[in-house]
Order: sequence, then structure tokens, then C-alpha cells
Amino acid sequence: MQELFTYKSLGTLTGAVTATVLLVQFLKMLRPFRWLPARLLVIMVAEGVVIITNIATNMFSVANVPLYFLNGLPCGVFRYWKPTRHQRPLI
Repeated sequence: MQELFTYKSLGTLTGAVTATVLLVQFLKMLRPFRWLPARLLVIMVAEGVVIITNIATNMFSVANVPLYFLNGLPCGVFRYWKPTRHQRPLI
């Protein structure tokens, strides 16, 4: 695999979560983003990744904006999901 990210890979949940994690880790160090709570930054980045991927692949439609929002949520949820005592880890 030559490229780490392609628009095809960013269109999958795995690619979007990976891009979200990497971008958030980088953005948290920058001064303008330090005051933001990490969870809010994760949701903003995840939604941005999903929407920009759809725009870049010419799949964007205003009617699908609620779906883009719902598809971006798992990217942020997986980033901060922590099992309780009674739940088994995902991996």
C-alpha cells in the first residue's frame, strides 16, 4: 500500500476513526485548540473528515447532511469508549 490514506479508505469507519485520532492528537498541541474539551474537538474533527470525504468524492448532498452527522458520531465515540467493569473490551 503506497498511500496511508485515500478517499476510499477515509470513506470507511476504520479510515475515518484513524484519521480522526491522528488529527486530534496533532491539533490538541496547537494553541487555538488547547482550550477546547477533547471530546468536542474529536466530534468536530470526525464530522469534518466525513463531510470533506463526501465532498471530495462528489457524493455530497444537502439531503444527506443528517446522515453525515450520524456517520461522524461513531468516530468520536470509538475514540473515548471505555469499558465498564461488566463490559468486555472491543478488541
